[in-house]
Amino acid sequence: MHPSQPWQDLPGRIDFSDSDRRDYLQLQRYHYRLRPPATWNRVRVARYIAPGFAGPGRLVACAVLSYPVPMLGARLRMFGLRGHRYGVALRFANKHFMTVSRIVVHPQFRTVGLASELVRQLIDGAPTRFVEASAAMARFSRFLERAGMTRFADPEPADSIARPSYFVFDRFPADPIPSPEPLENP
Repeated sequence: MHPSQPWQDLPGRIDFSDSDRRDYLQLQRYHYRLRPPATWNRVRVARYIAPGFAGPGRLVACAVLSYPVPMLGARLRMFGLRGHRYGVALRFANKHFMTVSRIVVHPQFRTVGLASELVRQLIDGAPTRFVEASAAMARFSRFLERAGMTRFADPEPADSIARPSYFVFDRFPADPIPSPEPLENP
């Protein structure tokens, strides 16, 4: 837990735990994308427990860690994978990446740091070197950067409204970036 989080000043408390897609589906209507993620690896939730309440609490936020999309354009550009075959990009993504695919916070609990905390928890539990996120709404919120992710400027300028922002957390930033391994022919 990081010191002085705004959610720590709420009356009552916030409990964080692993969950499943059913909790995400309860909050899905508050996300700008109405479809659920295509894949699911881990779901973390935040529940608000009011003072004197003796129950599981009110579901107020949810974050989903997913398996990576094989041909994410920003990753292909940032990690030098353009021009490689689909199988090479797929193997590279599956070996080195997990994706924060959804973060949703109930409107009554926004701006208190729950999104950043949930992203930090997903990063801490990810089994890969890199955790990435591609967010169309990132220009309105800096929670991914507050969680420790780095926003990468796209080397190919485009309309900033049309192209989502790309974020990466590197667990071993001092190590060289792995190079894609070509598929071996039998």
